[in-house]
Amino acid sequence: MKQGDRLKIRKWATPIQLPNNRTVTKNDTNKEINGWSTFSMNTQVANNPFYITEQRGVTFYMLAYSEGITYVDELKVGYASEAEVYQGNQQIYNGRLSDHVDKEEKDQAVPTTPGGLQIENRELKKNKVTFAPAKDDGSTYHYKIRGIGRNDVSDFSKEVPATVTSGVKGYEYVVNDKSDTSIDKVSGVQFTNQTSIQFPTDYAKPQYVHIRTVDKAGNKSATKHISTTQKGRVDMLTVPKSVEFTPIQLNGEKQNSFGTLGKLMIHDSRNQADGWRLNMTISPFTESNIAKQLPKGSLSIKNQVSVTKVKGPETGKPIIQIPNTPIDNGAAHTIIRASKDVAIGEYQLDFGQNGLQLQIDPGTTYVGKNRQVTYTSTVTWSLVSGP
Repeated sequence: MKQGDRLKIRKWATPIQLPNNRTVTKNDTNKEINGWSTFSMNTQVANNPFYITEQRGVTFYMLAYSEGITYVDELKVGYASEAEVYQGNQQIYNGRLSDHVDKEEKDQAVPTTPGGLQIENRELKKNKVTFAPAKDDGSTYHYKIRGIGRNDVSDFSKEVPATVTSGVKGYEYVVNDKSDTSIDKVSGVQFTNQTSIQFPTDYAKPQYVHIRTVDKAGNKSATKHISTTQKGRVDMLTVPKSVEFTPIQLNGEKQNSFGTLGKLMIHDSRNQADGWRLNMTISPFTESNIAKQLPKGSLSIKNQVSVTKVKGPETGKPIIQIPNTPIDNGAAHTIIRASKDVAIGEYQLDFGQNGLQLQIDPGTTYVGKNRQVTYTSTVTWSLVSGP
């Protein structure tokens, strides 16, 4: 430019302006699995009489504000076409953004019911019910898109499914004595996010568990009803195998010989039972070689029997009733009686040291020619159901 030339000025224009401010947060819904967030912004390019954009081009500026460091991995500038997005047959978006997120659709499907339920009785006190984790299959929506040109409209794309899941939150359950219960209509509903539950065993009436799955969107599965009442049994787990009495040498006077019974264990896990009683029957003491018997009334049991509960609910104890008369008369004698309110559990009976006393009368005791003989008797235990 030289002296005398006309002064020329250049006008500047802003043919592109993106007013969208985009904020990146830790829980940004656009964030991908690798931690990056993708954004799309668009606008129409303006041509001014004094600034032909197609000829002069544009200069792109981006301002970022951050308390730390902002990283930009890739920046692309191109032409954007108008698009329509449909969910099913309903249009949910019309515009030029290529990263539209449908936040309106929710998980509306119910999760699966708990399955594979197993019941375990623990120490005759509690029932433990375990089950397989339920699944939240979510709700599936179908999307399609088409482009809108200046003069025509493209065909729809192929529908693409997308499933919205909220995840399993946990399980609601009720324990009662009803075989069919609506959880929504009863009180005392409990919640767990574990795959097992425990509750005290009620032996006085049937027990049922009613359980359903709840997802994080509030959807609830159908209710599963399961009986936790087990038939149970009443039985003697252990009984004394044999008893040996101290040897006696006859001296013309009445003498006592003592024997020690081993411990006896009783188990009762029945539901709605009427209790039990333990009977003891002693056959006469007999010497097989000389075909002689000791007289009835020779054997008695000391009143030193104790009973200990080793398993089961906290209750009272069975009643011990030791006969105050000899027991070797062939009749059944009740040693212990358990009513239905204390019968459940495992009980150990201890007859104590030298709990059996055998009286030897020289006037009625035969020893044979060799002056040595052994008398034997059979103890029969019977566990009777009922009061």
